[in-house]
Amino acid sequence: MYVARTPEKTDLHLLIRKNYRQTFLDKELHGTHLPFHLEREFRKYLNCGIHSEGMARFHCLCCGKDKFVAFSCKGRTLCPSCTGRRTADAAKHLLEEVIPEVPVRQWVLSMPYAYRFLLATRPEFLRSALAIFHRTINRHYLKKGKLLNLKIPKLERLLLFSVLEVP
Repeated sequence: MYVARTPEKTDLHLLIRKNYRQTFLDKELHGTHLPFHLEREFRKYLNCGIHSEGMARFHCLCCGKDKFVAFSCKGRTLCPSCTGRRTADAAKHLLEEVIPEVPVRQWVLSMPYAYRFLLATRPEFLRSALAIFHRTINRHYLKKGKLLNLKIPKLERLLLFSVLEVP
């Protein structure tokens, strides 16, 4: 059963509604201009799920009742509702259409906060970190393959990254 959400009553919505304009003004007064799309994202979020900003009406022919569903912002950055839906849709697509039905292991590279800005702004450091990450995973699978007496051709050793995890 559909239950209309009330984003205007959330703490995040209230915080943004009260402060985002002042934040942009303060930045401009200090000579810093935030990207133009950022303000658009804030405005879109503030209108997301609000019936007065637009809605669709759905009519059921069986029971004769109407449902009014507010339009969403379809944002990718700020809106928890739209971002969560996009995440769920992407995960569903990956599971149903992309990843084959075989055992899969997901590896996540997590870096200390002190290094994240450096890696985000310097692609050469990020490339080096990812190369080390890939080599480490490759070594893990090669050792596991040797323990299980698997024969891994030389070319596959170079490409060995997302191999099937053998129990």
